[in-house]
Amino acid sequence: MTVQVQILMDPDQSQFLAMFSATPGSESEQKLLSLASLSDVSPRHRRSTS
Repeated sequence: MTVQVQILMDPDQSQFLAMFSATPGSESEQKLLSLASLSDVSPRHRRSTS
């Protein structure tokens, strides 16, 4: 599986955010979407704010 990662860091708060992506339409994208579907961070799973 081939993915790209971007990491945003806030050293003052000791926090970081890692964003993973894959080439659209690739097998890696399908695997990444499958992995994301197992958690609340899936792009297909949106929590209601109402």
